[in-house]
Amino acid sequence: MAEAHKAEFETVKAERLEANGVVEPLCQSRVAHKVYQACKLRHGCIPTQTTRPITRHFLPSTTHKHSSTMSANDLNAANLPGQLQQGPPAGPTANGERTDSSSRKRPRNEMEDPDSVPEDQPTGEQMPGEQDMEMETVDDDATDDFVQITPSEPLPTPLTRANFRANKMPYVPEFDPDNNPSAIAYREANPHRRRTRDGVVPEQPLLPHPDFPAGGLPRTYIPQYRLLRNLDQRQAQAIRERGDRVIALVIHGGGQGLFTKVPNLANRLQMLVRSFTFDAYGGLGLESAAAYMPRPANLDKDNRFGAPFVVFLEVGPNGQTLRDFLLWQEHFTVNDSLSFSALPLSYTDPSWKALIVTGGAIRLDATHAYTVNQKAALMHTIKAALDRRDISTYFRYLTVKLARANCGAMGTNEEIYAKVLDTFELQLTTALHTKSRQVVPAYILYARPISREAEDIKDWQTYLASIGDLWVGLDHFEINAATIDCKLCKSDVHRTGACEVACADGWTGVSPQSLYLADTTTASDATADGPTLDMSIRDVFRSYGEQPPYKKNKTVGRGRGGATSGRGGRGGRGGRGGQGGRGARGGGRGGRGAWAAHA
Repeated sequence: MAEAHKAEFETVKAERLEANGVVEPLCQSRVAHKVYQACKLRHGCIPTQTTRPITRHFLPSTTHKHSSTMSANDLNAANLPGQLQQGPPAGPTANGERTDSSSRKRPRNEMEDPDSVPEDQPTGEQMPGEQDMEMETVDDDATDDFVQITPSEPLPTPLTRANFRANKMPYVPEFDPDNNPSAIAYREANPHRRRTRDGVVPEQPLLPHPDFPAGGLPRTYIPQYRLLRNLDQRQAQAIRERGDRVIALVIHGGGQGLFTKVPNLANRLQMLVRSFTFDAYGGLGLESAAAYMPRPANLDKDNRFGAPFVVFLEVGPNGQTLRDFLLWQEHFTVNDSLSFSALPLSYTDPSWKALIVTGGAIRLDATHAYTVNQKAALMHTIKAALDRRDISTYFRYLTVKLARANCGAMGTNEEIYAKVLDTFELQLTTALHTKSRQVVPAYILYARPISREAEDIKDWQTYLASIGDLWVGLDHFEINAATIDCKLCKSDVHRTGACEVACADGWTGVSPQSLYLADTTTASDATADGPTLDMSIRDVFRSYGEQPPYKKNKTVGRGRGGATSGRGGRGGRGGRGGQGGRGARGGGRGGRGAWAAHA
């Protein structure tokens, strides 16, 4: 009986899953549960269990079409929202009421002999195949599309898939279905997911040497056009001609504001780099390594974190050993006011960040099942919005054109278009809302770039963002209503306050707080080889904290009204129109102030 039950259960379950296609994380357990009940009824075996309702939240039921289809076993391993509970599930009696198995009326001989159990009588043992089911059930009038919002259980220690309960515990990115290798196309190629100290370990500097952070930290991905932005064209051309012999040292918290007030910063970095000694150089440092300050093409005193924010280090023709070590380690700290990241100038692909999605329904403290379901429903809505008639025609044309020309994509137009959309991925993060200036939960939509030209990608992303605001049921989501960028490490996939480098354990370099808060320097922080330089950097950062979070240009319009007629002058950006003469019309509408807030 058990073998027949198992065989039919697996067969019917597979048929229903195949008919439904790829389903939501909660849907597969629902199908499995219904198939289980049907098989039990057919074989005359009806185990029962008292049910207890659980709090769930409604998300629209949608069938998500993905080209990279996950198998049923993959979904069971990655998406199962609940954990198996011992004992059979609840089931209806003949009259439709639910009863506990202990209250069922047994035959007389069964009551006299407790060890006598009919062959089809449930014993409480786990049946074969029951590990695929969500055993915690809800009332008949409850909808299976309801998932619990707020976690009711903390994450256990140690955390494994066996003890993880998706519908009761917080979101864990490592257990997200998107981590499945077949879920997102080219996901491993996303440069924003890489970490330092990967690949072959290069020759290490000899002791003693300056301290640098240990362990693998998130890598910062900045393409070449951003590293050379607003740079004097003659300096930019000289850098390109030297190729791999030049490394970009991205100063944390750097920009025009810091470089203008600390013009000798390159000298300090040059001394630090030369202090690393290697066997390849006979136990000495590379004396030919030279650091150069950037020469900006245009200066803007109000754009204190703006480009250029890089000091350029030339290692020379014999600097391969030093170069390999600097790029392998990447992040370096001098003290709490000076740190930097060593990046190559060979990154040519644009950032994978395509869209920013915000909405009141996005939560950082929700259950794993809630977040996974929300991401799936939102991704389905985004792709469906791209099929609208006012967007689809040109967006498809541009996507296929760029993919064919730059990625070598082969196949029909529909196949190429589907391959590009298969690279879409949503990542939970936080953003700074443009209007409210508040930090809000958000999703970044990653997409593999289909061109290396910044203008092509900008055009493509403009049409992608034209889908406008989205609705998933009653939940409203905004597109590109917030910003994500880091004034510290210059990454464009996280905020300054959530810098993945500066917030890492054991980090002793520049922190988000040191960029805006008052000076907390003590005398012991100054070093013998450069106390004046360090204090000047702290003074610059302290001045940032003393400035207002944003600045408005106060331009007053000139009144053009006569004595009794006419109208007031129109105000400048952020200003107010001038006052006209008596009886004149008021000034024109003032412009909106230019925000320069930081998060």
